[in-house]
Amino acid sequence: MSQQQCRYESSHVTLHSDTDNDDEDEEFSAYVLPNSYSGDKSTYKLAQKIRNKLEAESVDKALDLDGSLRSLNKIYSLMPDLNRLPKDEVAQLCAESVLYNKNDLIVLNKPYGLAVTNGAGIFVSLKSILPILKDLISPKSEILRPVHRLDRCTTGVLMLASSKFRFLELKDMFKREEIKKTYICITKLVPNPSSGVIEAALGERRISGRFKVINNSMASGADAKIVKTEYSTLSVGEKCALVKCTTYTGMKHQIRCHMGLCFGHPIVGDHKYSDFVGNRPQRLPSEMLHKLGIRSSKSRHLPLYLHASEIEIPEFPNQKNLSVKAPLPNFFLYTLKRLRLRV
Repeated sequence: MSQQQCRYESSHVTLHSDTDNDDEDEEFSAYVLPNSYSGDKSTYKLAQKIRNKLEAESVDKALDLDGSLRSLNKIYSLMPDLNRLPKDEVAQLCAESVLYNKNDLIVLNKPYGLAVTNGAGIFVSLKSILPILKDLISPKSEILRPVHRLDRCTTGVLMLASSKFRFLELKDMFKREEIKKTYICITKLVPNPSSGVIEAALGERRISGRFKVINNSMASGADAKIVKTEYSTLSVGEKCALVKCTTYTGMKHQIRCHMGLCFGHPIVGDHKYSDFVGNRPQRLPSEMLHKLGIRSSKSRHLPLYLHASEIEIPEFPNQKNLSVKAPLPNFFLYTLKRLRLRV
């Protein structure tokens, strides 16, 4: 599968990213200075602080006349580089991101770049580290299995079951559309109206050699399904916005397709659903580029700004509703500050 890729090099740093953020089909790589930590949380934080300082100073000014590389480096320095970590350290990072661990349910705050399943071009996945992770967070459980998926480049709430009973129960609740999922995203342009409901049939087709979820105008056949996304604008900036999206359905790429193809306000960093063809770098307004400190041609290197912020399970456990929230990752918070968007 062909990919459009760009590469920038200095004496210290290499950025290598594609124009697509698909969980299933596309290779993701964003190489910066390597992480290094022993598994101890305080050691990891210290190493990350040192790494961030080095990242900010590592770009050769002669190769970065407009500061774009330095700006991108700052964003990526706030993200774990999973491609350069051994599996046991990725598992340790996930263990430290546990938000809830009771009643045979474990909820993680999934880091950016971690695929849930194995696939072509995937260096490390949740599936590949499950045996290690199980020993760290639930050594006495009979199983440890993800109940649902998140795209590789989507961060936030991810549920795992540590018993067969809980796994089947939660899968059935997803099927009955009883579990409420809330996402936070940064959009290109400001939604108008500021809140509403997007309801459109989505289906998957091969377009330009790639599988892609498409919207109502072309979705047809047995795989097409009418799904609904509720959205509300939380904060408005110059030609951008912070938006909350809520859904009970779980169709692949639903939020991305609804916001991009159906509504015309694609998520920043989502090259796949910024237009119908979906294999061109996303074009951002000059106002956004100025605040981010990058020129237009470098926008293809921005990460996907989509975060699963909350999940709500009715009558769980013991007839009580359960809500688990995941804080925004640091790179997301940094970008909000640059764009002057309020959480």
